[in-house]
Amino acid sequence: MFSIVSRCIECGAKSSPCDFSAIPGTPHHALLNSNDVPLESDAAIVKSTISRTDQHLAWLDREIARLSEQLKQLEEERLRWSSYQAKNRGILSPLRRVPTELLCEIFGWTLTSARESESQLARHPGFCETDSPWVLTHVSRTWREVSVSSPSLWSIVAVNFPNLDLSSSYPLAMIETHVARAQNLRVIFRGSDAHHAPNQIEIFRYLAKHASRWQELRIDLAGSLYPLLDSLRGCVPLLCRVWIRCPGHIPSPEAQSFDFLNTASSLVDTAFYNPPSDFSFHPPSHLTRYELEATLTIHRDLVALAPHLVEAHVYVTDNEESWPRSHEIIGLSLLRRLYVSNGGFLQYIRAPALEELGLHISTASRLHLESFLMRSSCTLQCLCLPDCADFSPYDFNVQETLAVLNNISSLVEFRVNISHSAHQVNVLLAGLAVSDARTRVVAPQLSCISFTPEPWLLIPFDYGAYTKMIKSRWDSPECALTRTELCTSADPGLAPFGSLQLLRENGLQFMLRTGSEATRITSRWMCTYTFDSY
Repeated sequence: MFSIVSRCIECGAKSSPCDFSAIPGTPHHALLNSNDVPLESDAAIVKSTISRTDQHLAWLDREIARLSEQLKQLEEERLRWSSYQAKNRGILSPLRRVPTELLCEIFGWTLTSARESESQLARHPGFCETDSPWVLTHVSRTWREVSVSSPSLWSIVAVNFPNLDLSSSYPLAMIETHVARAQNLRVIFRGSDAHHAPNQIEIFRYLAKHASRWQELRIDLAGSLYPLLDSLRGCVPLLCRVWIRCPGHIPSPEAQSFDFLNTASSLVDTAFYNPPSDFSFHPPSHLTRYELEATLTIHRDLVALAPHLVEAHVYVTDNEESWPRSHEIIGLSLLRRLYVSNGGFLQYIRAPALEELGLHISTASRLHLESFLMRSSCTLQCLCLPDCADFSPYDFNVQETLAVLNNISSLVEFRVNISHSAHQVNVLLAGLAVSDARTRVVAPQLSCISFTPEPWLLIPFDYGAYTKMIKSRWDSPECALTRTELCTSADPGLAPFGSLQLLRENGLQFMLRTGSEATRITSRWMCTYTFDSY
């Protein structure tokens, strides 16, 4: 049993252990074990005891403080020895003997991709010493030598002025060092019309001096940057991917600033949002992907000059009434993925290799689609349905959609993007469900059906009807369904999908994707990308 050795409060010498109990049979003992009123003679004894106890408690407090300080010193000394031991063990670490080539490969995996960099820029300014590759230069001399001598680690230059603190700025010297260590460059530049104009001009002007090394450019333009684009004309021989977003209306004189795109001989992928009305683009014949908001005339001229297109996002800004009635059919023999905001565009092209199509279904667009399929003789495998008022002047027509699904026997995948209201989509769920054996099954050949319900929908997505529809098609011997996906920014939990979890155990591929992963997948469904989702 642990006991405390008492000491004399006068000299500190060891004494017998303290006795905290009164002698049985004494008045003091009786008072401690009762609520009796003490006599005057008893009170004197109690006061004397309290005084001696106070002195002993004070001595104990001093001992505790002394021992606590000693314990603190011992703990600090142990920490120093432990750190010293870790450093010595580090000398023998296998990491010190990793070949330079392997170390460089490992460093490469610490980098974010261009897509992830853009997604991160939506949350913080970027270009920070605590991010890779800069952080790698502060670990050891070897790591610094390897990282500094590996140009691929420094290829992405990402800046985000909208998220930069008003009192801050991007250090030009740091960007100069970053660019000097790179070979080819992938530039991600988010400009702002609200603030930091001098710093934006300074940084972009410096990056433009190295435009001959640009392989990718993703830029959210600010008004102050338009004049600087002129310096890029004829200076971007390696530029193969471009993403440009303009801040609304652009004065006509500024449209000439984008002529540098017509001198980008290596360009294979381009996306342009809010371009000027008189914007003109003459792509190289080897362009494989484009995404553009423009008039029908611009789109027709563009695809006619790009016979090697594999993927296209065609957002037509003018009204169909102004479109020409007589026209030459443009052949796109390599086109595999196409999104069109207006089905009328299909009457101008032939695409025998088309596999994926994003289209808003209406009576008019269904007729255009049928004519296009007959003319192209393509094996369309995937249909993606947008539900956004910005993409089409027509309402979502459920019956026309079901008719299209029934009439295209090659379709195996059906995707529905829900961004405005789930009312018609909920009606569509009922149409896709298998009610009984006597009812004709809609599009039994579909092996994958996917939806993107969002929590902010004016009329919410009916998860119960969705689950019922999937289960009915899974149970039907006529249906080929093997996979279903739900993509939503907010996790709905697993409560609505109890029966699907059971079907998953029997082989159904049920995927629930949320957050940024859902955004990226939905963007790919629509053959598009944005700063936050690409």
